[in-house]
Amino acid sequence: MLLSLENHNAQEAQLVSKAKEWAEQLRPHLLHKVRRVTLYLDHNPKKLEYPMALTTLNAQQWRDIMSPVLQVCLPRSGVCRNFPRLVVFAPVDYQGLGVPHPFGKQVYKHLEMILRHMSGGTKTGAYMDANLQAHQLETGTSFGLLQQDYQNTSILASDTWLKRVWKELESLDMYMAFDSPALSLRCHHDALLIDLFMDLEVDQDDLLWLNWCRMFLQVATVSDITTADGRYIRQCIWNGFRDDTYWTPYNWPQTVRPGRPYWELWQRTLSRALLPSHGQHHPLLQPLGHWHDHFESWNWLWSPTVGLFQGCMDPSCSGPPQNTVRVRVGTAAVQLLPRAGTARIVIRCQTPGLPQDQSAHRGELIGLLAGIMAVDWLLQQWFPALSQRPGVKIACDGLSAIEMAFEDRPLSPTDAQFDLISSIREAISRSLVSWSPRHVYGHLDKSNLFDELTWWEKKNLEVDGMAVDFRKELEAAHQLIPPNPRFFTELAALFVADTKQSRLSDHFIQECVTLPRLRQQWRNRNVISEESENLIDWETLGRAMRSLPAGLQRWITKHWVGMCGTGKFKVYWGLESSAACPRCGEFEDHLHVPRCPAASARDEWDRRVTALSLWMDIHLTSPAIKHAILLLLQGVRDSSRPTSRLISRTIRPAFLAQEAIGCQGLLEGRLASLWLSLQQNYFDEIHSRRSVSLWASRLSQQLISIGFYMWEQRNAVQHSDDNVQLRERHCVVNEGIHSQFDMGSADLPPDIRRMLTCRHSVLRKSLVDKEEWLKLL
Repeated sequence: MLLSLENHNAQEAQLVSKAKEWAEQLRPHLLHKVRRVTLYLDHNPKKLEYPMALTTLNAQQWRDIMSPVLQVCLPRSGVCRNFPRLVVFAPVDYQGLGVPHPFGKQVYKHLEMILRHMSGGTKTGAYMDANLQAHQLETGTSFGLLQQDYQNTSILASDTWLKRVWKELESLDMYMAFDSPALSLRCHHDALLIDLFMDLEVDQDDLLWLNWCRMFLQVATVSDITTADGRYIRQCIWNGFRDDTYWTPYNWPQTVRPGRPYWELWQRTLSRALLPSHGQHHPLLQPLGHWHDHFESWNWLWSPTVGLFQGCMDPSCSGPPQNTVRVRVGTAAVQLLPRAGTARIVIRCQTPGLPQDQSAHRGELIGLLAGIMAVDWLLQQWFPALSQRPGVKIACDGLSAIEMAFEDRPLSPTDAQFDLISSIREAISRSLVSWSPRHVYGHLDKSNLFDELTWWEKKNLEVDGMAVDFRKELEAAHQLIPPNPRFFTELAALFVADTKQSRLSDHFIQECVTLPRLRQQWRNRNVISEESENLIDWETLGRAMRSLPAGLQRWITKHWVGMCGTGKFKVYWGLESSAACPRCGEFEDHLHVPRCPAASARDEWDRRVTALSLWMDIHLTSPAIKHAILLLLQGVRDSSRPTSRLISRTIRPAFLAQEAIGCQGLLEGRLASLWLSLQQNYFDEIHSRRSVSLWASRLSQQLISIGFYMWEQRNAVQHSDDNVQLRERHCVVNEGIHSQFDMGSADLPPDIRRMLTCRHSVLRKSLVDKEEWLKLL
């Protein structure tokens, strides 16, 4: 797990060479333009992907590695090779190009490997756990390495693979919690030394040397450096000498003894943290209280009644003498039913998790976990010393839940409900009970044959009814979505922004990596403000973007960025000498395309808005919503802001929210989330069972298509004789044609004379043909 910096740099150079090699292999191939970005997505070179589990390169290094590949793929996909990389790597759901960020894939590989091995109890997982414990002992803190604040304690940890993973997780506001033993506090008022030093806000360099002194002395807590009565600091510890007779539960690494100046720092810091003054015997300001650790951790015990010391390491010492003084040298419902009788225990569970995690499958799993934990607790409380393992039958109507919980199937961190399934399997492995699972057919209450149901099927109907009643109680109390804590038997858990994730999602990791910089791009270009970001229905936009053809996805991304084939960028790229619009002759950028004042552009806009109005009628859009959206679309071509006074009170909050997003944002498919509830109310009024989410997604696609057809009409003019830039050339050529006809054909050879037979037919030719006609004459 240790990687030197030299190897780290060598790996980066090797990956760059592999990327260049793959780019050169791709360069000569002729591929359809729509497929080139997706080719990169689907066939990312495995030589770059395989080592990601062990590499710890940062985001900038990965961008440098992938630069040769993107320099080839982007131009051949119709995208500028210098297109902003933060938009290139942004998800399609947020109108990015959707190229997976290699740094995000690396983070995903790290998390997948840690979760899979730590939860699966493999040898690699045991090695990782040993490394985490060694790091925790090294930093001397109460939390695991991947749960600590990197800025505070990173200086205390050795440079290992885990430390670098810790750094990248900290940059993404992530941490991982593990079921590893913590540094123990052995008495009342005890504390970790490193926590005391950090409370004093010592300098980072001083903290490093203080930790070195602590590691040499092999101490972690205040109780490790005090006398047995907890009142004084031991003299050897004060002077910086290790007590080799002192018993320690940890395997400490070998450490060189620091020099004299650092022991003076050690004494000064201990004085500030623990001592009231510089007394001769170094008395503590707050003496330690009652000891609560096990007697086996003591070298000697003193019995006041016998008046003798007894060595705890003596094999004849089977326990402490009497009167000794220590001297140091989710919702679901569960029923627990016996074989006979009517007594029962009912457990009602609220299914924990994020809203997107909630499902019937998760509800079945939380019921299984609750039943297993309850039975084990009862067994430990009432029958802690059974000679044989009792048997318990457990049943539910979720077949997949039974199979995933009790069968020996491979479990991946990417599986749905990974946190619950791994917790159930660990609870079963720790259980003192022999479990016999069975599947019961559910929802049989709809049939009229209740008396013919089995005992298991009747009990299943009972707990289903309890779960429904409990859900109604939670709905009345507005407490449907509880937090998602780490379960007692969950060996490893991933937290993002202090929220536990039920599974590992590659797509979600990519969002965590790319969205912060994408948000900064939105702010810099005044595309999406912080206020409007919270108003947009991103789920609807993501669904719409995924439904668009690949070419249209790429088009909308290029146009909201503004880096597309308009006059502004054609001049910048050296393709044109003027940035004039081909329709009206004004300066042209991406915002000008739908706002062009030319008559042809105005006519195309009217056709597209009329088509949108017809589409909204066909798809049963609320008349009030239709009026509001058409009014907002007028603001695209009309600089005056649409007024909300023309909007009804029920629609006005959604109208104002969409107005805050902007008319350009509406044209780019970004809808306010308030529209959906209003349209759902309208569907309810007309008794329609249509999906409001599908309606919103298709409306977003229709809005995007308006801008696309305006662009297509602009391109049609660009390549036609109606181009404003070509009109002057038309006038010059037409004058030349008229002059040739006016001079007559008397003095011309017979083969040339035939070219001057019909003036109107020549004038109807294209500009290129007319220029060739003049050259021949």
